[in-house]
Amino acid sequence: MRIKFVQEVIDKIRKKSSKKKEKFEFEKNALINNGFLLEDNILTSPNALKFYNSYQAFYILWEIFVRGDYNIINNKDSIFIDIGMNEAFVTLYYSKKTNIKKVYSFEPFNPTYKSALKNIDLNSGVKPKITTFLCGLGYENEEFEIAYCKEEAGNMSVVKDRLKEIKLTDYADVTMEKVKIRKASEMIFPIIHSHPDEKKILKIDTEGSEFGILKDLDENNLLSKFDIIMLEYHFKSPKELEDRLTNNGFTVFYNNYTESAKVGMLYAIK
Repeated sequence: MRIKFVQEVIDKIRKKSSKKKEKFEFEKNALINNGFLLEDNILTSPNALKFYNSYQAFYILWEIFVRGDYNIINNKDSIFIDIGMNEAFVTLYYSKKTNIKKVYSFEPFNPTYKSALKNIDLNSGVKPKITTFLCGLGYENEEFEIAYCKEEAGNMSVVKDRLKEIKLTDYADVTMEKVKIRKASEMIFPIIHSHPDEKKILKIDTEGSEFGILKDLDENNLLSKFDIIMLEYHFKSPKELEDRLTNNGFTVFYNNYTESAKVGMLYAIK
């Protein structure tokens, strides 16, 4: 009986592993068809950016380079602020742009942060542009422990326990990570004021923290300082975000928005 149970567990793990490989096969092929090279576990983009081939790399690089989720065309001298750096995929994408003079990136989860630094180290030509912070941003300062899974790094949240939602208990590498959240306005204010002449571009992908971040920036008169904002909203309607942005002079539009959707891309431009 025990042997049968163990075999069922093994079969279940193999089935999941197989599904994971199949899950990103489309994205992998699309990247290769668009000029990416995969060699020695390193993905190289057509514009010579390099990334370690992590579990999530195929999908996120496909979002960036093929689907164009962050492909805002702007030729003015600018700075780029990346809240929710993950493994530095978007950070590096923007650091390669010649009009981007400086990149500031925030990531609260230490294992993900370390992976981001490894990717940045692969790209010595743009590394001097990038300043990273091992912390998340939010409405207020706080520190706490929360469940973390390396394989699902892109889905980790500091405002919602995602163990049940994405079945983290199915993974062997679930750990408890201590995270540090800093009040968004306190971190963003000195960055903005050290770049008076550049355009300000903000990207937020924080699995729920976006609501507190925008609220804090709005209440401290910093939201209006940005020229372009790209964010992925999660868990609830983006109406609150939309109202804050339009009240600060932005034109807001969505990518594949549906009223019932609780996740999607929102863009705000002045």
